[in-house]
Amino acid sequence: SIIFKPNVEQSKLPFITLATGVAVAKTLEHVGIEQPEIKWPNDILINGKKVCGILTESVSKSNIIENVIIGVGIDVNLETSQFPQELQQITTTIKEELGKEYDENLLIKIFLEEFEKISKLFNHEEYEAILKEWRKRSYTIGKTVEVKKPFNTNFDAYVLGIDRDGALIVEKNDGTIEKVISGECIVKN
Repeated sequence: SIIFKPNVEQSKLPFITLATGVAVAKTLEHVGIEQPEIKWPNDILINGKKVCGILTESVSKSNIIENVIIGVGIDVNLETSQFPQELQQITTTIKEELGKEYDENLLIKIFLEEFEKISKLFNHEEYEAILKEWRKRSYTIGKTVEVKKPFNTNFDAYVLGIDRDGALIVEKNDGTIEKVISGECIVKN
C-alpha cells in the first residue's frame, strides 16, 4: 500500500487508479512479461488472466483529495493451484509466466520507481500522457462487455475508449453512448 498526497479535485480520482495500472504494467514489462494489459478500471492481466488488482480509497476535504491509499496486489511467487478452483483458470502469477520465482523485494523496488515516474506526470497534470500509456495497454477497448454499475444497473455495451477524465466510453446495444465513471466491466467472450 502507498499513501499518495495528490492535492487535486475529487474528479481526478479515477486517474490515480489508471496511473497506478500503468506503473504496474511497466513494472511487469521491466521484469520480462510481454504485453501486460490493463482491464478498466483496476486489473492487470497477462495473456487474459488476472495477475494484479488495484484498490484506491481517498480522504477528501471540500472536494479536494487530501490523500489516497493505493493498494496493489500482485501475485508473484504463488502457484495458481493454491487458489480456489473457480479462480485457477482466470488468474496467473509472475512465477508461472516467467517459469521461475522472482525476487519480491526487487519487484517492489521497480514498482516504486515506476510509480514515482507516473506520479510526477500526475502531479504535473500531464493526464494525456498517462492516458496514452494506458490506452497502449488496454485490454478493454474494442471489446464487448457487461457493465455493472452501482445499484444493480447492468447492461451490455461495446467499449469505444476512455475519455480525458478516465471514464470508460461505451456504446450500448441500443446505440446510445454512455460514460461509465465507476463500476465493473466484464469482458464477454
